[in-house]
Amino acid sequence: MSITKRKGEPWISVPPLGKQIEPENQEALKEEIARRWGVIDLLD
Repeated sequence: MSITKRKGEPWISVPPLGKQIEPENQEALKEEIARRWGVIDLLD
């Protein structure tokens, strides 16, 4: 992280993170969320 100035204003710059390993339970979480709520229409 670095704090610089952009157009005379303070600007915080954060470098991109590298790819992280996928948690072991991520698929199980996705399945449980889909089971409980299914597809949620965000426009309603």
